[in-house]
Amino acid sequence: MRTRSNGPPTGNVPPPAGYAGRTVTKAPNWHELVVLDVLLNNLSTGLFLVAAVGELAAPAVFAAVTAWAYPVALVLLFADLGCLVLDLGDPFRFHHMLRVFKPSSPMSLGTWCLTVFSLFLTVVVAVVAAVALGWLPGDSAVAWWARTLAVVGGLPFALGSAAYKGVLFSTSAQPGWKDARWLGAYLMNSALMLGAAELLLIAVLTDRAPAAATLRPTLGLLVILNAAPLVLLAADLSPLLARLHDRRELWAAGLLVLLTGVVVPMGMLLAGGPVALLAAVLSVLLASLGIRLAIVRLPHAGTTMTRVRPGWPSATRLTVLVADGEPDAADRLAVLLRLSGHRARVARGGAEATQLAEEYWPDVFILDPASIGVAGLELAYRLRLSHPGRSLVIVVSGRDSDDGRRRARKAGADLYLVKPVLPDLLIHVLDRFWETIHQPTSPGTDGSPRVPPGRDVPPITSRNGLPFPSG
Repeated sequence: MRTRSNGPPTGNVPPPAGYAGRTVTKAPNWHELVVLDVLLNNLSTGLFLVAAVGELAAPAVFAAVTAWAYPVALVLLFADLGCLVLDLGDPFRFHHMLRVFKPSSPMSLGTWCLTVFSLFLTVVVAVVAAVALGWLPGDSAVAWWARTLAVVGGLPFALGSAAYKGVLFSTSAQPGWKDARWLGAYLMNSALMLGAAELLLIAVLTDRAPAAATLRPTLGLLVILNAAPLVLLAADLSPLLARLHDRRELWAAGLLVLLTGVVVPMGMLLAGGPVALLAAVLSVLLASLGIRLAIVRLPHAGTTMTRVRPGWPSATRLTVLVADGEPDAADRLAVLLRLSGHRARVARGGAEATQLAEEYWPDVFILDPASIGVAGLELAYRLRLSHPGRSLVIVVSGRDSDDGRRRARKAGADLYLVKPVLPDLLIHVLDRFWETIHQPTSPGTDGSPRVPPGRDVPPITSRNGLPFPSG
């Protein structure tokens, strides 16, 4: 009877067959348009919601400001719908989604909320325009009732429109999004915060001091409250983020969000004055844009990289130093390694590689001699001498030649790979190296397994991963 082991596999195991442990979703074929779509959606719905609540609660203070806010919200909504249609790739797809109403589907429900919200907002703007053009008297009962009913009727659909994208993303199978259970709550609160910021901007530009005085503490409160769902969202995404970035990068990103999204806006709001308030609004907008950009890009990173196989421990396995003078290639390789459970450091040149090697004592060195600006093979030789025993030196190159392989082998490299390096091949090499150095032999005197020397890496046969020539 075959039993299932809870530990990592041992021995020279071939790459896993099928889709076990792999992400099989395809990365969405869009980038900036979806970022703008999500941002414009929140700007439009948030401005309407804050303006509507302000007008209903204190019409004497907000009536003049909301007369500008509703047309701006409609323009933002049209821009959002334009991005959405372009996102879908076919102008008729949005129309096709309106042919079915399925309340259990976030896509269907969100599409209908967005459509009905646009109708109510159009009515509000039409009434505002009719009053401004003198077609209706400002104190007309018909204008008041039409505007009020349209504002009240649009509130629930604006709420649904603001939240549905977050719910839709979190119910998908895309890496990162499927774990973001707090994304809907974050986008909802962020929409209110952005709406308050926009209305404050309009109040400052139209010189409506009473409205600005009310909106300043409102925006400050929403900025603080917005931090709660953002922290919970970050906790949802922490497993993936930890594999995409090292701890220092995550702390730097968190500090940047804290400064631009909380500290600077709160400081400017406390300072007061038109310039400070404009700076607070701009800081909130930039922070919101950056967060949405990071969220939208999660599936592209998660679906293009090979995952750790089931049964491997969740802790970091190997420390890998990547020395490559091409920043994009080095960063892509580092992301692949982190997603596969390894700790990766990147060096742009030979001096930096030597420093990081002394600081982190890597298990694996991956270097491109031709791109790091120094005698790369000499660096490989020095790394082999300074890190004997359990270390693996891999040379990558754009040239597929036996001469390059011989020179790399003479310098002490274990493997020669030709760019572009196949992700599955590289991860397979590291898997087998990890298995080799952690494969137990006979128990020691204390019962613990012994670890054999680490350079016994089985040969890899592939188009761009041939064993070294024997000569």
